[in-house]
Amino acid sequence: MTRRAGQFFTDSAPPSSEVDAAVRESMRRSELLYPQLPTTYSGSLRIQYATRWLLLALEHRESFLMLVDANRRSSAYALMRSIYEAWSRGFWASSAASDAQIEAMSKGRYVPKMETIAKELSRQLDASISPAAAAANPELQRGAVARSKAMLWDSLSDFAHGGVQQLARWSEADGTIAPAHIDEEMVWMLRIVDVWGLITCAALFDAGGMGIPDVVQEILQELAAARPAELMPQRPRAG
Repeated sequence: MTRRAGQFFTDSAPPSSEVDAAVRESMRRSELLYPQLPTTYSGSLRIQYATRWLLLALEHRESFLMLVDANRRSSAYALMRSIYEAWSRGFWASSAASDAQIEAMSKGRYVPKMETIAKELSRQLDASISPAAAAANPELQRGAVARSKAMLWDSLSDFAHGGVQQLARWSEADGTIAPAHIDEEMVWMLRIVDVWGLITCAALFDAGGMGIPDVVQEILQELAAARPAELMPQRPRAG
């Protein structure tokens, strides 16, 4: 197979119209949300840590969109864990971390593990949700954050570290090994990253002392309507 310069790491098939439309939608959501974000953040050490992690999550998300747009899907998949980890740490710092933990971080004596973050976020969320709200919204049942982490973390880590799930998304045709991530899964990834970006923006509006703009609810409704039936299409392991 002959490749032009710059093509070597590109997915073996060109972007489909479905993926192209999905990434354009994600970019449109960025254009609606980002100009409305606060430009400055002040306050406690807690807010400073939280906003830095949350803004880092948004930077990773924008890089993810650029990689998908360039059809570098393997590298986009590898960034999923970084996005997830950054916004989780931001939420933890803003609402679940103790004052002692924040102080210890500022002195370089403490860096929370994701297992700790998931458990403490779950505990904080559980305490804030009424039984009626939990009954009406199954995704808000007790331990939702910890379950989400348990469900996603192994796959996200595999993609980030070049594990067998990442390699299973490469094909061998005519003696050439090349990335071949399926469109259905790529669209699902874009939707998930949009959800993470949306809740990150909501947290930043709150950290900046602003109300949540109507566009957040509008995008949330869009994403809920487009929610795929399956969490993640299954792919065979490389073997």
